[in-house]
Amino acid sequence: MTEKIKINRLETFDIETFKEVFLDILQRIGYINIETNADSKFISADEKSALKTNTHVFYLTTNSLSGKDEDNGLIKDVSNKLISYSEENKNYSFFIISTQYISKGFEKKLLNHAIGISIDFKGRDELIGLIDEYNKDFWKHDDRILINYENDFIESLEEDTELKKLKIFDEKYDKVLKIFIEPRMYSIQEDLESGEPTRQKINLLKLCESRKSKIITGDAGAGKSTLLKKIGEKYVKTNREKGLKIKNLPILISVLDFIDNNFDLTKILKDKTSPYFNFEIDELSDNYNVILLIDTIDEFTDENQKLILEQLNTYAQNKKLIYKLATRNSEQIQNLMNDKSLETLFIDKFNQEQIRNYIENFFPSQNKKAESLLDALRDNRILERLPITPLTLSLVSILYEERNFEIPATIADIYDNFNHLLLGKATISSRIEFIDISFSERILSLYGFELLHRDNHLPMTKDEFITFFEKYFQGKSSSLGSDTLKNFLAHLANNSGILEFKDNKYVQFKHNSFLEYYSALEYFRHRRTDEYENEIVDNFFDPIWQNTAIFYGGMSKDMPEFLTKIINKVKSANKFPNYFASVNGLGYLLQALYQTDNEIRKLGIQQAVETNLEAYELFKKLAQDEQVLFKNHKLPILALINLTFFYENFNSIALKHPLEMTFQDYFEKYKLDKDDGNNGYRALKIALTLNSPRLNSIQYLEKLIDETDIVSNPYLSLIAHFAISLNEGTSTELKKELRKSFNKNKEAIKELQSASVHKIRFSPLDTIHPNRKVKLIVEGKTDVQILEHAYIVLKDGERPYWNIFSPKHSSNARAVGDVINSSITTINSDEIVVGIMDNDHEGQGIFNGHLKQFSLLSDCRIKKADGVEVYALRLPIPQRLKHYFSETQSMNFFELEHYFPNEFLEKHDMIKNTPIPNVFEIKDKKTSFMKTILKEHNKEVFRDFIDIFRLIDSITKEEIEY
Repeated sequence: MTEKIKINRLETFDIETFKEVFLDILQRIGYINIETNADSKFISADEKSALKTNTHVFYLTTNSLSGKDEDNGLIKDVSNKLISYSEENKNYSFFIISTQYISKGFEKKLLNHAIGISIDFKGRDELIGLIDEYNKDFWKHDDRILINYENDFIESLEEDTELKKLKIFDEKYDKVLKIFIEPRMYSIQEDLESGEPTRQKINLLKLCESRKSKIITGDAGAGKSTLLKKIGEKYVKTNREKGLKIKNLPILISVLDFIDNNFDLTKILKDKTSPYFNFEIDELSDNYNVILLIDTIDEFTDENQKLILEQLNTYAQNKKLIYKLATRNSEQIQNLMNDKSLETLFIDKFNQEQIRNYIENFFPSQNKKAESLLDALRDNRILERLPITPLTLSLVSILYEERNFEIPATIADIYDNFNHLLLGKATISSRIEFIDISFSERILSLYGFELLHRDNHLPMTKDEFITFFEKYFQGKSSSLGSDTLKNFLAHLANNSGILEFKDNKYVQFKHNSFLEYYSALEYFRHRRTDEYENEIVDNFFDPIWQNTAIFYGGMSKDMPEFLTKIINKVKSANKFPNYFASVNGLGYLLQALYQTDNEIRKLGIQQAVETNLEAYELFKKLAQDEQVLFKNHKLPILALINLTFFYENFNSIALKHPLEMTFQDYFEKYKLDKDDGNNGYRALKIALTLNSPRLNSIQYLEKLIDETDIVSNPYLSLIAHFAISLNEGTSTELKKELRKSFNKNKEAIKELQSASVHKIRFSPLDTIHPNRKVKLIVEGKTDVQILEHAYIVLKDGERPYWNIFSPKHSSNARAVGDVINSSITTINSDEIVVGIMDNDHEGQGIFNGHLKQFSLLSDCRIKKADGVEVYALRLPIPQRLKHYFSETQSMNFFELEHYFPNEFLEKHDMIKNTPIPNVFEIKDKKTSFMKTILKEHNKEVFRDFIDIFRLIDSITKEEIEY
């Protein structure tokens, strides 16, 4: 109630009403021996302390007391009354209490007249303060019986809440119960002009003002229960603020109320109202606007739901009351009522603003923490993977504050609690005879498991659903008969909040995350064997299976063997979508497995880095091929996109320690070989992730810049500059240090920023590549791109398992020979290097005479260096072109381009005649021809390249199907 309303109410008092109110205040303060005279404005009362009792005298008036009152004699009149009372009763201490304003002028003049008397003044504002402190119910309204009911009603709203019964709940989370973000609600109305259905918004105020019964529907956890409580509070508040002639009487009815009273609505209403009112419900509805707030009946059987709805309908028609019924399934309610006219209000899902408001209310004095959680929800794309409702936001926020880990580290815990609330475990008491909660869970986990294995995870029809479980439980001990099982399955599909009927035919999970969670539950509880666990591993690149894996890991949090299997699976990724799925999935899984040994999690991060670099290599290929999405992107931008994708998936508090360990590994390797841009980029990627506002560890980036030569590498310094420019928290000094490197590498940086990927790729500036065991060295840059493209086309988009390069300074067979000769002393123990030369006169000359430390193998086209995995390979000539081989070395012309069909080469004007019939030489137009090749995706054009690939596979002992 506003101050203005309070003042207006005081000013309407006559003296008798005022006296009655003030006497009540004195009693509440603790005064004793209170005496008053019916004809007098004086009240005397004793205030007892430990040492003595003081008598106070109060003079009440409803007059406005101003200094101007001296002119009309009011001051003199009051003074005479005080003096007279003092002389007669031997009291010398008075309080003047007025319902009106008392001016300072009045106080001063009265004291001048009433000599020898002590006077305190309490005007309108002080009187309001006394009423606020000692009788706050006074302001509500004048129906004392209703006030008692309202007070108990408001208090009861705070007692029964599901969240309090969760294991994770603590008294410190009582703040959750006070957070209310008004939902966005709408009804579907017919447009007057078009006749089309249209959404009409409705807010809490309009909902309460409406004198019509309504169904309020929303997904599980959408805040329906809280909304009903707020509706009840609003009705009470309206009673107190608007002075209604007929006041509202809200009655909240819970699931337990129906069960305790055997679904008898009359008995429920009597129990709720009889402690306060001596009326039957008929009389109550004559005297009050009775509003029944029904907090869901979804848990009950169809028969009990129908019984409740019939009683509600009777009461609404005959007793002149209305109801607001919350449900997860409004269609079911309307079907049971056989009434499509009852208006349904739909609760919309939370939008970004509501999410922000909720979290800021949860962390009211911790702006940084609230912002960090909001960032985590956005960055991890959790809003797409979670049904965002007040309930899930409560669970997210509680677990974030409890463990300091954001989703997805806690996603399994969130769903465990969500599951308990939805299936009733947290609210069931001994008074409710429900089927065991584990039975519902098993049905859901079996169904999730079944759909997970179906093509496109298609749901069953209702009949299939019932038949499936009838068959499953047929040979199992159960107290459920066939009819009971059917009814229970239908009820679970209709009313659990987890399943729904799609198109009134299919039994579908309401959200994919439910399917994933319950599938994981089935694996975790009932199928913990290598055979079943390997199913999850084998399907890790599929989004639904991957999320199942994350739930599965989160149910334990410590699964070293499972994580090792996933890491090995990710190593096998060789296609564009799988690279992204791998990095995304590993980032989430490593967070969910936050109790797993950090050494193993570090290996997971390192594998994600490698897979992320595979994606980067493919980015470069797509940009070089001038694919639409990457056509105009420069190389540093591609690196930044790649780095950002890793950052978004690994920027998590739960990964901080293994990220630090990973950085240290890359950092030490980079220090040992400052020319190794690969490890420099890897260390930079981790350092930039640790430098995020969430992880707030700038020291790793500082260490990289201070203790290595990274600023001397134009590519890495440019990427670092771009990346930290996006992070406002990075120190100015660090940014200055990177800007300095621009002057040292001016020309190289200028070329990186302006040149096309086609020009830079495979040049000395292209220094960042994934780690692959096999390295191929070919004669020229065009050979590099043709061989890579041919493999990708033949393997339907798979990346090669080898890296391929050409010598930096020359494009010929001798340069290849020089590289593999030097590799004998520089090769790592786990590497294989293969030098590939044309089968022309120059290539044969180098193959036969330049490789002194190489020995010929049984396949005469291959030589191997002694003691190390370094090989020389002469291009194999396909059977159709066997006439290209000549015993005379100078008469050999076979080059890589000869693998293309003759018609294809002729079409692109790439061949010229030689002295030998039907043997052609390749024209010196290789660069333009290569650009044409990169746009070609017909496998038949590349069929003969299989010969060279199989020869490489025989060296590397890889078994590849072409």
